[in-house]
Amino acid sequence: MLCQNCHKNEATIHVQQIVDGHIQAFHFCEECAKKHSEAAGDEGFNLAEVLFDIADKVANAAGPSQVQKTSEPESDLVCPKCGWTLQQFRKTAYLGCPGCYQTFAPLIEGMLKNMHRGDHHLGKIPKSAGKRQRKNHEMVLLKREIERLRAEQEEKVRHEEYEAAAVLRDKIQELERKLRESEGGS
Repeated sequence: MLCQNCHKNEATIHVQQIVDGHIQAFHFCEECAKKHSEAAGDEGFNLAEVLFDIADKVANAAGPSQVQKTSEPESDLVCPKCGWTLQQFRKTAYLGCPGCYQTFAPLIEGMLKNMHRGDHHLGKIPKSAGKRQRKNHEMVLLKREIERLRAEQEEKVRHEEYEAAAVLRDKIQELERKLRESEGGS
């Protein structure tokens, strides 16, 4: 596909935007995209900033009860160990040191949840993996699910929701039975 601006170079930057239910697509070569962003006064296309904006919009749509607030305004966030600022993080999507992970944790968690199917890495197993590797992977996933259900069950008991806790207990027992069968069959 050719650049819709110069009609000479191959379009390598493709942007879609939806305005009032209508999809607008833009296809530019790198040179025209750079000229277009400079004319608009931008520093260029910044994927990190786009992802932050999307995460902010999703969080705001979820309502104030779903948005995790920090004790200080976001614009004032600075890592106490290296001095890395929120603006630097938003601009580069890089962190300055291991302490940044704690400083920017609420933002990172929100981004991960919006970009992925949750905030825990479950891992993948290649299709070419052997039967034993697949079985081990399935057992790890079963153990994680049991741990998650136990935590949920404890929460239900704490809130005196005993019927829901009993349902979770039964699910846990069923998964533990499957786990024992899998381990015994290895």
